[in-house]
Amino acid sequence: MSNLIVSPMSKANIVKMVREIKAIIGANGDLFFPVTHFLENVLPLIDDEFQYEYVDKKEMPDGTYAFYNPKTNKMTIREDVYEGACNGVGRDRFTIAHEIGHYFLHADELVVARNKNSIYKAYTDPEWQANKFAAELLIPSDLTRHMSVQDIAERCGVSLQAAMISQK
Repeated sequence: MSNLIVSPMSKANIVKMVREIKAIIGANGDLFFPVTHFLENVLPLIDDEFQYEYVDKKEMPDGTYAFYNPKTNKMTIREDVYEGACNGVGRDRFTIAHEIGHYFLHADELVVARNKNSIYKAYTDPEWQANKFAAELLIPSDLTRHMSVQDIAERCGVSLQAAMISQK
């Protein structure tokens, strides 16, 4: 859990949001979501102030693959993560989908720091919310419910780990 807190949002509401977004762009019913195409071609149409950039690994804080800054409305992605996503690397596709989740879930929201000794529900954690968003975007629960983990990984373009988690 992160040390930040946002307005609560249930998994059901996140799933509903993702399905509405996919319906608008005509992607409901698709197992493979073209995450880099969406980032580069659809998001700028939805929001003409949205920006993204790819940077060298050395330009990112240690251990950071990508991040979305709601104040500047800009997503910054490590070059190697972007290239991996373009080449179908499941973890990299999930990373970009996660940041797209932050864009839709937290762009207009005040994020509050919390006391690390305080107890908060997972559904107020922005990272939990963005992970749920990314999972539904890449692994549509209504289409993968009866699929094997291997089939999900292959057909949805995600890692085996993400496919396993989606089945829980």
